Amino acid sequence: MPAFLVAGVLSLVVTVPASLAQFGGDDGLIAGLVTWVIGTGSYWLGERRNVRVPEVLLAIGGAAIIAGPAIVAIETTNAGTLLGLASAVACLAIGATPGRAALSFTGAGSLLIYVPWSIAHFFPGEGRAPLLIAVSGVLIVGLALFIAKSAKRLGSESQSVSA
Repeated sequence: MPAFLVAGVLSLVVTVPASLAQFGGDDGLIAGLVTWVIGTGSYWLGERRNVRVPEVLLAIGGAAIIAGPAIVAIETTNAGTLLGLASAVACLAIGATPGRAALSFTGAGSLLIYVPWSIAHFFPGEGRAPLLIAVSGVLIVGLALFIAKSAKRLGSESQSVSA
């Protein structure tokens, strides 16, 4: 069974980016939203634990939740940036509930991508550099504290899934 899992994941890694690049250029909004919806659905299925290896669906879903808004931004930067920020905050908020620690890490990774991108997009010019550095620094420290606090919870949640 692990051989099929590895083959499936490798085929997704090879084919999905090429497909998104092919179709995302013309209809980035639709391709990005479809990617985001598929990611949300994959993550939801992984959390239900009715599948053989839920961690794979959690990882694929988390990656698609992060990638969807970036693909939307190919066509419309404002919508992609705002969707990315909203997704990151929603992932952190939902991930703070018991049993969903992995989603909080998806939200933390999304914030590290979309906050600097948002500052660069919505505050153009040379004056944004100090703001970008300050906000990113505070964000990294805050996320490090959050992850340190969540590490114990993540360990206990993953042990309860294994049992």
